[in-house]
Amino acid sequence: MSDQAGNKPFEEQGDETALMLAAAAGSEAAYFLLVRRLQRPLLNLYMRLGAHHDEAEDAAQDTFLRLLQAAPRYKPMAPFRAFFFRIARNAWMDFCRSRQRREKHVSAPGGLETSCHFRASLAQAERMELTEALSALSDAHRQVLVFSIYGGLSYSEIAAVMTIPEGTVKSRAFHALRQLRASMGAHDTAISF
Repeated sequence: MSDQAGNKPFEEQGDETALMLAAAAGSEAAYFLLVRRLQRPLLNLYMRLGAHHDEAEDAAQDTFLRLLQAAPRYKPMAPFRAFFFRIARNAWMDFCRSRQRREKHVSAPGGLETSCHFRASLAQAERMELTEALSALSDAHRQVLVFSIYGGLSYSEIAAVMTIPEGTVKSRAFHALRQLRASMGAHDTAISF
């Protein structure tokens, strides 16, 4: 099988959909290029959802395995990133359920610590305050913000990923931003998405 679509090497192609279609056809080069392109954004996404670095790596590995398993059934009916982040969200939900079961057995103290390197211009104290504010959001509200800000997804794409109406996404984003601004107090100007 050729690892080229058209006459361009994969490294020169910007279209993730074409790479996924090539991976679905059996191209290992296309699959591994997708993994290289998506690994860092996926790790950042998981860390912002509350995972520690090693947990984010485990969840990312699971996501990429799921992507490989889904490749033969992939049909480009929506933007690739929406398809990919749906897989990532499902992997995250499974990871959270697994973590909850482990914490029940180990009786470890709960609480999410979110690693946030969200705006370089924020001072360390403001970053810590923002991290605490993000951690205080419900999972549903935090996911909407993370998929929007870090995933670069539109409201309609987030709705598809989370399988909820677009109006619900807009409402959750509004309420999450309002809660962040209230939590951040005087630093609300730093939270302008």
